[in-house]
Amino acid sequence: MIAVREATAADVPAAAEVLSRAFDEYPWTRWTVPADRYRARLEELQAIYLAHAVECGLVIVEKECRGVAAFVPPGSSRPHLRATESRD
Repeated sequence: MIAVREATAADVPAAAEVLSRAFDEYPWTRWTVPADRYRARLEELQAIYLAHAVECGLVIVEKECRGVAAFVPPGSSRPHLRATESRD
């Protein structure tokens, strides 16, 4: 049995890293995320989404943060502007 728990803001960096590895070879992210700094950009995008999901939805992680599921309900607010500003 896999033990899971609700994630907190403190879990976002580890969860973002897990999701960036999971989507590393996913064709859609390879097509939409620029190749320059691809992994770093992908991890940043995952962190933005996860921070928003922690605040406005639900993020569940495996107790050691080796697996992640995130949900944001329809009609939720947009991520804060500061989270979406370029980090380049």
